[in-house]
Amino acid sequence: MKLTNPDTIRSITREWEGERDGNGRPLVPDDGLRRMELVTSEEAWGVLRRHGYHFSFAGNFQVLHPERVLVGRAVTCRYVPIRPDLQDALDRTGVEEGRIGNQNSWVIDELVRDDVIVVDLFGKVRDGTFAGDNLATAIKVSTNRGMVIDGGIRDAERILQMPDFNGFIRGMDPSSLADVSMPEINGVVRIGEATCLPGDVVLGRCHVHPAPPGAGGGGELRERPAARSVWPATPGGGRVHAGPGGSRRVGAGDGAGLRAVVGGPGRGVAGLDRDDEAD
Repeated sequence: MKLTNPDTIRSITREWEGERDGNGRPLVPDDGLRRMELVTSEEAWGVLRRHGYHFSFAGNFQVLHPERVLVGRAVTCRYVPIRPDLQDALDRTGVEEGRIGNQNSWVIDELVRDDVIVVDLFGKVRDGTFAGDNLATAIKVSTNRGMVIDGGIRDAERILQMPDFNGFIRGMDPSSLADVSMPEINGVVRIGEATCLPGDVVLGRCHVHPAPPGAGGGGELRERPAARSVWPATPGGGRVHAGPGGSRRVGAGDGAGLRAVVGGPGRGVAGLDRDDEAD
């Protein structure tokens, strides 16, 4: 058993013909990441759909800094509900591979600059807080980018103070991570309705939201003005945005959009021409 399996990574990303890291993870060039910061969600969505990628968008996140665009190379990890025999096997594997600390530290130790950690915690918030301020600091120092967590965080007030860092999360809770196991690093993960592979380019923007009920899951995405700040979740689960026209309370359903972009040759938006238009 290997938590990070280079053979698996190369197999599931075999269409990539560019540079890879030591474990076989595709490395989209730095210039591609810089250009991605200028791409709108609609442009990315249109290019992906034209190439047959119909499950590359996940929305309804809480975003820590709505004014910041999140772009980077995906490092993925997957959690499952705990069972004792699996947990024992993972603990043994961690010792054999020389890994230190708890399992959430294991994947953070693999991060490098311009990575975005993508965590499949199946939407768990209570006892599903992947990172507090200490681990978020480690992510920030290693990547200078941010995190996408289909789960929760703790120590939100301190994490919000970090410069040049962003996070897309499902919620905030004072509990610690519990009753879960992490059987894989840099494998296939599901984030909402999106499938993400290691090395994908992640594009996170906050100023889009799904169409109102009745438009369907594949409905049009409509832009709204970017908020200037976001505060921790209120007891009702909403957020307060200070944006043009004053403050208003919005529910989690108005949340941010996240996009996993496949960066294979001739595919995805790492090589997006600015003249391309959304479908």
